[in-house]
Amino acid sequence: MDSEINNCLKKIDSLSKNQKAAYYELMGHELTIIIRSIWSDQVIDPEEKLERIKWINEIQHRIISKISHLRREIDWDDSDIMEMIHFYIEKKSEIRQEVYNAILRSLNVALNKEK
Repeated sequence: MDSEINNCLKKIDSLSKNQKAAYYELMGHELTIIIRSIWSDQVIDPEEKLERIKWINEIQHRIISKISHLRREIDWDDSDIMEMIHFYIEKKSEIRQEVYNAILRSLNVALNKEK
């Protein structure tokens, strides 16, 4: 895992239960925005759009699963999620910056929520 993701993981680990739920909910929302942005981009080739959307959707699927685990109080280590995100980013490096920015935006909002 790269250092950017490791730094984020440390912040995620420090979140309260409510902040963590907010983080993952915000992250799911951010990923939806990224998909819409890719879909409406007239410069990106249609096949490339589908490839990017596919990998972001895989991340989105894991984020939604994590939210479900949190609500049911089933342990699923945050490092596993971050490793999966890293894995999917490696599959399609063109999504790296957008996904990383989504992580940061989600974290910033979650960190400012009440513990």
